[in-house]
Formats: sequence, C-alpha cells, structure tokens
Amino acid sequence: DLELLYSPFPGNAQSRLAPDLAALSALPDALLAGLKYGIHPAIEPRLASNAWAVSGDLTPSGKPVLAGDPHLGFQTPNLWYMARLEAPGFTRVGAFVPGVPFLLIGHNGRVAWSMTTTHSDTQDLFVETVDPNDPTRYLTPDGWRPFETRTERFQLGEEVIEHRVRSTRHGPVISDARDTAAGAAPDGTVLALASPVLAPDDGTAQALFDMAAAADAEAFIDALHGFHAPQQNVVFADTEGAIGVISAGRVPIRKSGDGFLPARGDDGSRDWIGWAAFEDLPGAVNPPGGVVANANNQVTGRNPDLDLGREFDAPYRYLRILDLLSDGDRPPARMAEIQRDTTSLFARAMLRHLVPAVDPASEPDPLVAGAVRRLQRWDGNMKVDTPEPLLFAAWIRRLQDKLFSDELGPLANDYSRARAATLIRVLTTEQAWCDDKTTDGKETCQQIIRDSLTAAISDIQRLAGTGDWKWGDLHKARFEHQIWGRIPWLGDKLIAISPTGGGDYTISRGSWGGPEDDPFRHRHGAGLRVVYDLADLDASLFSPAVGASGNLFSKFYVSWQADWAAGRTRTIPATPRETSHSLRLEP
Repeated sequence: DLELLYSPFPGNAQSRLAPDLAALSALPDALLAGLKYGIHPAIEPRLASNAWAVSGDLTPSGKPVLAGDPHLGFQTPNLWYMARLEAPGFTRVGAFVPGVPFLLIGHNGRVAWSMTTTHSDTQDLFVETVDPNDPTRYLTPDGWRPFETRTERFQLGEEVIEHRVRSTRHGPVISDARDTAAGAAPDGTVLALASPVLAPDDGTAQALFDMAAAADAEAFIDALHGFHAPQQNVVFADTEGAIGVISAGRVPIRKSGDGFLPARGDDGSRDWIGWAAFEDLPGAVNPPGGVVANANNQVTGRNPDLDLGREFDAPYRYLRILDLLSDGDRPPARMAEIQRDTTSLFARAMLRHLVPAVDPASEPDPLVAGAVRRLQRWDGNMKVDTPEPLLFAAWIRRLQDKLFSDELGPLANDYSRARAATLIRVLTTEQAWCDDKTTDGKETCQQIIRDSLTAAISDIQRLAGTGDWKWGDLHKARFEHQIWGRIPWLGDKLIAISPTGGGDYTISRGSWGGPEDDPFRHRHGAGLRVVYDLADLDASLFSPAVGASGNLFSKFYVSWQADWAAGRTRTIPATPRETSHSLRLEP
C-alpha cells in the first residue's frame, strides 16, 4: 500500500518559505491534526539541512542574521574545509569542498548564503523496451531507434577495463551499470535515467562563481538563474539588509504524472517537455514577517500548479525553528543555540499514541512500568546525558519492525526509518497492520505497542547493561576514514567518536541506525554549522566537525571535534586574533 507507506505532505502554512511568526502558535496543533489523518511526508534518509535568515527588523543590530547547517553522513576527512581567500577586490570566506573551485557555503564580505536540499522530484526512470530481434534498438513513439553507445576505459594498474555505456533519448541506461543492476528492469527492457544534472547546457558551475561574486542580493538572485542541478533552497542575506530564499534549480515539466514511479519510455506519455520558469519556483525576498526558513520540509512554488514531487521531509525541524525564533532576541549567538537544539516534536507526537497503550499501574514488568512513567514526564528533549531518548528510540525501532516486517519481508530493511504519518495511521485508522501475519492469532495495536517496549528494553540491556542508561552511551557520532577505516585494527584506531544528542527530527540532527550490535549510531548530522552576522561578517560563527587537516598524521586531523560536539564556535576574521599555527608554502 504505497499510499499508506508514502503519504505526501500537502502545501500549507507549515511549508511556507517565509512564515508569519505571529501565527506560529497554531502550527503545532495543525501538525498533530494532519498526523491523525495521515497527512505527512515519508522519505528515505538522505541529504538534509537547516537554513534560515532573520531580517534586521528582528535583530538587536538592525542587520540580518543567517544560519545554516548542512547534514550529511559523517566521515574523515570532513567534507567541508574552512578557508578565507583574500585578494584586491576579492573576499571568499567559509566552507569549501575538495575538488570544487568555488565557495559553496559562505560570504564574500557583502552577501552570505547557505543551502538545504529541496527534495523535489527532478529525475525520472524510464522503462525502455528492447527490440527482441535487434538488441541494439529500443522502442520510441516513432518506432525503433538505435541506442547511442560509447566505450569508457579505466586503467587499473596494468589492466585496462572497458565498459560500454548505452543511452536512450531519455538518458543513460543505468541498468547496465553492473550485472546485478540488470535485474531491476523487467525482461526485455532496460532502465534509463533522465536528470537535469546530465543536461549538456548545465550552468551550475558558472552560477556558483557568480553567486560568490555578487555585490548584493539582487545580483545574487540573478546568479541563481543559472543554478540548474541539483535543486537547492538557497537562503541568502546582504549587508544592505535584504534577506531571501529561492529554490533554485531546473524542475522538469512532464506531459503527465509526477515521476514518483518508473514510467514507460515507448509511448511518450511521461516525457519531459521543458523546464519550469524561474519565476514559478518557490521563493521569497524580504517577506513582511521578516523570516525565511527551510528544513527540507515541503515547499510550494510561486506558481501553485508547479509539481515538485511528494518526498519532502517532515516539518518537525522547521516548526521547532520557527518556535524558537518567535521567542526573544535573535543575535548570532542565539542562532547558534537554536542549531544545537535537541527537542523532538516527532517524539512528542508519537508518545501521545504510545504511552496511553501501556498502563504502568497494572504492568507486571517493573522495567516496562518504569520506562512508561519516565516517558510520561518527558518533554521530548533528546539530550545526550538522559535515558528517555534511548527508551524512545529503542521503542520506535522495535515498533517499526513489528508492524511492517511481516508484510514487507526482505523489503523491510529499506523501510526502516520511522515515519510518523504511517505509524499514527496504523495505530489509529489502519489497525489491520498491527496483526502479525506470521502467527495464527490476531494481535492488537495495544499488544504490539507493549511487546515492542518489552523488546526495546531487552535491546538496551543487551547493548548498555543494567546500570544507568544515557542516550550518549549508544548514540555516538563516528568519523571513519573512507579508505584507512576499512583496514582491520588500523581503521578502528583512526575512528573519532563523540557521544551526541538529538534524533532524526531534531534541529541538531542525530539520525541513527546500524546493525544489531550498534543500532543507535549517530550516522547523519551537521558536519558544519555557520551563523553569519551581516552587521559584522568577520564576527560570523563557524563550527566544522573533525579537523582542519586531511592528513591523518597531523595534530589538526581531529582538532575541532571536541569543540563541534560541545557546540563551541570559531570565527574567520580578516586579521586573526591569535595564531596557533602557520604553514608557509614556498617554491
């Protein structure tokens, strides 16, 4: 039941890029009402981020403040490295990526920006029919057409490996990528990928250069016209006081359908017929409320008929950001505090359905009764040094497994992320899913909830013993080297580990998962946090994970990890306030 397992989140007040903070108080109730009826997104864990900007009308300095923290899988060396590049008339400060000759997240002394992934559906799979009498051809609306082919050669030592690449009118045949991929296509067919990133006229590289050279917000927006792929929510502010966000990128216009499922390639019914106009994309510049924000939640185009897909992230982080922004002053230090917030609105929503199903007064197992009493009093803050987040995470993990593994079988591993909309629908209006199809009896939701908690406590005892439990005992960020980490013994010595708070739906993202012996490992989160002060960009705050050096023998390899885990920040001013180390490179 795809409709149940993947419920889209419709555009409404919760998905505005420019929210009205004065109307914020109604949002949590609206969210819970939507959950009751299963209106909620569901996505695979993948790229994610937070970003927001606040107008100078709402800050003590009278100038904007912009915050951003891109979320990715953890690794060493860190993806991001900090740099300040200076030349006459040229300033670039912030986060660079090795191999990319442009500033991706940073400021140029006049404009600052950050990004979040839009999660729009901008690529499609097409099922192409192969001519049974001539495998060099595939079917199109105009008849059989030959595949475009080329041979790519890879030098591996003394050996040269050749790989044939076929393409159709829609794009490259990805089911040719490896032998096991061929099984993804039905017999007599292949799968071709259509994606904006494959367009020969992609202008994203030039756009990144122009964004970093922009003198003000207006020039920055002009540069975003050429930002083609992948689509990103680009939040920006300038020293003149402008703020804005544009969901920049090419969005395909389809003849029909939304691209969620693979489409037939032979009849042309789902073909792309162009790109959405830039003016139709989601965006807001200098909104009346003085705030722009996104946390991968659903966005709506300025043309409401523009279809952006259905796989947006839940609005929990977004709603929590707005809640915290609506209270008190908004100086840069406060923005950094908000980035470290670990309160989970997802936990609060789920516990409304889980806790009433287990009565601690009549529960014979004292550990189960004690866990429920704790969670009854819990405010949803997934702090690193408390037991409640561990109890909740373990409970949700077992509940997810018990509800869906019998129906999904081996596919359950691909559906392991807890999805609130689906869970709440099952526990309220779709209770047939609570019955375990592998048993002769008929299980109720109340029974499954209680059994899941019992199993969760057993998991915690197995992993953390019987002493005092803390979320950080099992929820740890592990930064493993992508190459050396695969070498026995040596790889384990090079892993940098930090206990952390947060969860999948907290602003300080702490997405977890793993095998049975390490199921709560912090796998996905903010490898970088930035807060730009447009009143004094040299006072902007940066918090990168791990260290400044990619050399694993350098003392700076993991020199920033403790600061990152503790939430400490640093600046990158024009003139260093203090110098801890200098490296001079000479011819």
